Amino acid sequence: MAWVRKSVHVVTRFPALAPALAETLELPLVYRRLFTKGLTFTANHWVRSIDGDRVRLYHFSTGEETVLSGFESIVLATGHRANDALYFALRGRVPVLCRIGDCLAPGKSTRPSTRASSPDARSSRAPTATSIPGSSSGGTR
Repeated sequence: MAWVRKSVHVVTRFPALAPALAETLELPLVYRRLFTKGLTFTANHWVRSIDGDRVRLYHFSTGEETVLSGFESIVLATGHRANDALYFALRGRVPVLCRIGDCLAPGKSTRPSTRASSPDARSSRAPTATSIPGSSSGGTR
């Protein structure tokens, strides 16, 4: 979202953003790319509740609560289990429907999925696939 000039704020339970990247030496490169786009984050916190555009956080160690507000969208990253209920609820009811990303194959954020399902057989047209720049796998999205 930061790439389309939207403000992005990430809340993480970890003491740093994407700490697993430190092991691969990619952390400085990723941070530079994210922070020059204006990304901000709150570490050591988790979401207690969401009410409209207000998000109530709590600090893991102190329990202190903080409220953030003014969001246009709230996106949750909640685990590594496929949640494809919406796909099956919409199947056959929309012109083109594909499962992509974590809906199809959940995984670590350091290894983004480049797989997608074929368009639903009832779809009238297939989506256009584009190559992923810098992808050595030749995948599409």
